[in-house]
Amino acid sequence: MGTELGISSDELGQIAFQVCCTTAREASRTVSDVPLVFLLHGLGGTRLLHSALAQELASEGFAVLTMDHTFESIAVEFPDGSVVPGLNASDPTITDPERLDPLHQIRIDDVRFAVSRLASKEVAAKVAPDASCGFNTSRVVALGHSFGGSASIQLLMLDSRFVGGLNLDGNQHGNISDAQQPAVLVGAAGATAYPHNSTTDPSWAETLRHLKGWKAEIGVTDMAHMGFTDLAYLSGIGALTLEKEVADPLVGSLDGRRSFEIVSTYVKEFLGFVLDGKNTTLFDMPSPEFPEVVVV
Repeated sequence: MGTELGISSDELGQIAFQVCCTTAREASRTVSDVPLVFLLHGLGGTRLLHSALAQELASEGFAVLTMDHTFESIAVEFPDGSVVPGLNASDPTITDPERLDPLHQIRIDDVRFAVSRLASKEVAAKVAPDASCGFNTSRVVALGHSFGGSASIQLLMLDSRFVGGLNLDGNQHGNISDAQQPAVLVGAAGATAYPHNSTTDPSWAETLRHLKGWKAEIGVTDMAHMGFTDLAYLSGIGALTLEKEVADPLVGSLDGRRSFEIVSTYVKEFLGFVLDGKNTTLFDMPSPEFPEVVVV
């Protein structure tokens, strides 16, 4: 992905964002008090493409975990320095169901394993050196982009430790079954693409039928599929130059800074609703502050 845009993997890893201004939650050294959020990337991508959102959520007092998946993500480096390459993005069979379904299950297994391990004091201390106990893994939220968004919703259907899920523009894969936890589907409606919603995507329509608890579906006009990643934000702040013929189908015509503001605001609103019990009406009706957002 980075190479196609003229960005090396090293450069992606070195980008630092100044997006955190205030902290709404009181600081705590007890990791069991910190809500746990998993942020999952798209198929064949990298966790580095969601650094800005991860930092923004962390600034609100959430423990945000991003992860790559061996043999699928662009590359995974192990502690001994060995690097395992991921999927070949130019392979035309990469989106065949017989390949996607096993990869989707690996995603699910990876996240569930990580959640189980984070309950351990020893593992928590490697993530947060001052930790005196493990994370509270009984109330976890999963959110993700594309393939990661699909995994986030299916985790609700398979694991009661996940109390909320949010899918950013991902077709739903895997075995779709009933879930009671709150869930949100967010679709892109870019300048060169049809709106992604439950009327255009049968997998979303089926998913919504199986989501039996609180649920919402919204769309963002003038945003394309990769507008939910750091590519849009980097373009918006001038750190990445994208020609219009590349930008519109990739991230959309919406200014990247505005894309980031919309996505981060709605994600934080959902997390506050699920993890802190805050009332929200943002998903119920159009907001004058965010006219780009359509409530489906």
